[in-house]
Amino acid sequence: MATANTTPVASFSAYRLLGGAESTVLLDASASTDSDGRIVSYQWVFGDGTSGSGIEAEHTFPRVDRYNVRLLTSDDGGSWHMITRTIDVSALPSRESGSVPVDSAGQEATAFVATSDVPIGTGVGQRAPDFALPDLEGSIVHLSNFRGEVILLEFWKSTCPACQTSAVRLEALRRQYETEGMVIILLDLGESASTVARYMTSYGYGGFVVVLESRGFSSPIAEMYNISGTPRLVLVDRSGVIRYNGSASALSHELVLDWL
Repeated sequence: MATANTTPVASFSAYRLLGGAESTVLLDASASTDSDGRIVSYQWVFGDGTSGSGIEAEHTFPRVDRYNVRLLTSDDGGSWHMITRTIDVSALPSRESGSVPVDSAGQEATAFVATSDVPIGTGVGQRAPDFALPDLEGSIVHLSNFRGEVILLEFWKSTCPACQTSAVRLEALRRQYETEGMVIILLDLGESASTVARYMTSYGYGGFVVVLESRGFSSPIAEMYNISGTPRLVLVDRSGVIRYNGSASALSHELVLDWL
């Protein structure tokens, strides 16, 4: 009988780098542990709209301020642990001082755990199936590329009036919460890259991740999600679990905030 995989424990320290810019910080996740295996991935969301990877991450923040830094660790058994901590760039010690303040309040702000035991599916509470689709430039995008961020995945078409209305709302959400670790993916069903690119340019939508499914509603992913019309919105949490799957207009602002 197989033994259940134990979830890793994410932990990190933050230091001001000596000799560097005042806002250059070293984030060190070497204190993270995994009792029954090894951690194979360290993913960072820096809280300023950028992200990175590696057991250590050297990052220059745009200004001296407080930032909500997230660390997502994944182990070799398929389990994850994520923590969010607030760092005050102005109050960090140097690495040489030996201090380890990772939160100005000395506490973990948020902790979220997800494991491979959660079944894959498209219902609420299930792990969203991964996909690989081309973006407007032809590069392949995987849904799993955005693990560690809150994903609003909308099945969409530029010629759909309700989709056009939904895009306005999504853009407002993106502007408000992008620096909190939100990404918005528009999965276009059946349109050409040039058609969608013209629409994005016309309305100034430069912050969305746009991927193309040329097979439209008959595609495997559309069938898997039972997509018969657009727009359809799916909210995926930072560990890859679906928390909403339904009408784009019915998604409440409060539910979005619950998972940020």
